[in-house]
Amino acid sequence: MGGGQPKDHVLLTLPFEEPPDLLKQFRSKYPDINFSFKDVSHLRNKSKDTPEFPQSIFKDVTVLVSLFTFPENPKADAPLLDYIQLFSAGSNQVQKHPIFTDTEIPICTASGIHGPQIAEWVIMTQLVQTHKYKMLHDLQKKHQWGTQEEKHKGTFYKVKDMVGQKLGVLGYGSIGRQVARVGKAMGT
Repeated sequence: MGGGQPKDHVLLTLPFEEPPDLLKQFRSKYPDINFSFKDVSHLRNKSKDTPEFPQSIFKDVTVLVSLFTFPENPKADAPLLDYIQLFSAGSNQVQKHPIFTDTEIPICTASGIHGPQIAEWVIMTQLVQTHKYKMLHDLQKKHQWGTQEEKHKGTFYKVKDMVGQKLGVLGYGSIGRQVARVGKAMGT
């Protein structure tokens, strides 16, 4: 009898361990919403030995937050699904899936949020390469500091910083713009 409005059910299927503190915050701030989490990291590189993903998990889900895990038969497996939030900037992983081709469920990407993290990774990778970090770190771990001959050949010390260098950016979305800003701040 009674019971009021049914709760929305937000299911997060993401390739990392459940973040208990974050879910606790969600549940505290939104007590009328049911939040559940499923670590799907084992599905990232599927093989014949990968266990099947239980489609019954979607039965009462109204909102799905995912990177690459979707109901195989959306109309039967997820009849209440109203909205999908992708954790990625792109949507190529869903474009041939029945959730995209056979339903009108709105799908939103996270385009625009990855700029700072990816730009930092791009600049870090560039610095690791141009400053020969890997080679120097490996030698340091072995307590090898190089011979005088190697020092004179310049194999250790030919480091180029970014000041005055040209930086090519392929694509000028949120990530490309942030890479350009960070590169400019470093003198390119």
